[in-house]
Amino acid sequence: RQIQLLWRARRLRTLLKTRALKRDTVTSEFLKKAHDYVLHLNALVQGFKKPLEFKLNEPRPIITTDAIADIFQNVELIYMFSQEISTRYTSSVSQYRAHNQGIGRPGNAIASVFLEHRDEFKHLYCDFLKRRECQTAALRKAQGSQGFVKLIDNCRKSPLVHACGNMDLASFLRLPLEHLTE
Repeated sequence: RQIQLLWRARRLRTLLKTRALKRDTVTSEFLKKAHDYVLHLNALVQGFKKPLEFKLNEPRPIITTDAIADIFQNVELIYMFSQEISTRYTSSVSQYRAHNQGIGRPGNAIASVFLEHRDEFKHLYCDFLKRRECQTAALRKAQGSQGFVKLIDNCRKSPLVHACGNMDLASFLRLPLEHLTE
């Protein structure tokens, strides 16, 4: 009888360790994805939007201010928010792990940060989704300009953009939508 109880206790400990390890792995993957998402948004803003805005100062700009606004919408706001929220996720999980000494569910720390900022998420992403069709049309129209296409190709070759997988501008612009589904 005692051997059976010891065996069950050992099996339970092993099961709990396995579950804790799985939770920790999932949490680490989530934090990495949040960090990578911020890096990609940074590449979108700094690697594509800023060079286009710089071209507005030329005597014959290749794109208008309105076209840039339509193409990039509120991506810069999403980037700044995501940067802050990623930092909050990491900090919250670190505090949770330190306080609970590796025991428990670190995903709860992520959930609490998300719930605390759910209205901001909703506002930013709903605004992005509402104007997605306008964004697609503006990008398609801009791609009719050889100057635009050439500049975007040069932007893709920049180390910042290339480090994020050398995606095209349309792929970068889909990131907020894809992020929602993950």
